[in-house]
Amino acid sequence: IVMTWRQGSITSKRSAHAGAISAMELSPDRKQWLSAGADQLIKLWSADAEKPVHVFKGHSGLVTSLAFSNQEKGAASGSGDRSVKTWDLGTGKEIATLTGHSEGVTGVAISPDGSWLASASDDGTIRLWPVKAGKLDPDREAITLEDHKKAVTCLAFSPDGKTLLSGSQDQTLILWDWKKGKAIRTIPGHKNWITSLLFINANTAVSTSDDLTLCWWDVNTGKEM
Repeated sequence: IVMTWRQGSITSKRSAHAGAISAMELSPDRKQWLSAGADQLIKLWSADAEKPVHVFKGHSGLVTSLAFSNQEKGAASGSGDRSVKTWDLGTGKEIATLTGHSEGVTGVAISPDGSWLASASDDGTIRLWPVKAGKLDPDREAITLEDHKKAVTCLAFSPDGKTLLSGSQDQTLILWDWKKGKAIRTIPGHKNWITSLLFINANTAVSTSDDLTLCWWDVNTGKEM
């Protein structure tokens, strides 16, 4: 079930998926959202509609992560089937499938300018895919980042897109100068897996963990705020 809340009260309930809901993502304009479930489906919803605008089919494993593009009417998804898929939100059609991870994909993020798609995986790596209109751009090379010691669980681009923040089962965050393929700094602090990340602004990020804490970070210094 997907529930909509306004001012602390539930305003609607929708039966969204057969089984558990595994991921949700709100569009940049806050007028639509995506949900994914154990039924391997992705659904696009608008604010007041009782039925989904589109249902996206194609993954053969649990859909673990979703991301909207800021620049185009597109989105991306990651799955335990080891693939990343891109989608056309206008038509509900799959655009492309990106493969290369040796284990399941655990997180996806799209750069603010829409030209790069990042994916995190249980294989301990991050891949950055050059994309154009949702398809791989053959004129640019993909980038692989490999400093984490265990599975990478989540990703977030900085607001200007110049850096990438990742979280891992190794209990660390890493801030990357991803275009150079180099880690800027490793941020320890959590005592269990990192489960999610969010940039608040260019200098501040928030992380959550299975250690039951939420931490604010100054990403420029790596210090907990």
